[in-house]
Amino acid sequence: MNHFDLRPKRRSAFRISLGKKYYTLKRYLEWYTDNKEYAKTKKREKLPFVSSSHKTILLRKLKDVDMWYQHNKVKNLADR
Repeated sequence: MNHFDLRPKRRSAFRISLGKKYYTLKRYLEWYTDNKEYAKTKKREKLPFVSSSHKTILLRKLKDVDMWYQHNKVKNLADR
């Protein structure tokens, strides 16, 4: 029996809404209490250096993992 079921859990609209509000509030509280300095504005032009990169093979056939997980991973990485 697989104890690590990767399929999405079904949640009610209320629970999803409440969860979004909770994690948004949690994130804002962390921002205001972590003593880090954050940017005040966001600029459109690209910086002259790369802050991070990776060269991982994006689509790989893994044992006991459906390929749609791999395709979702690629989509999530492209959205960043």
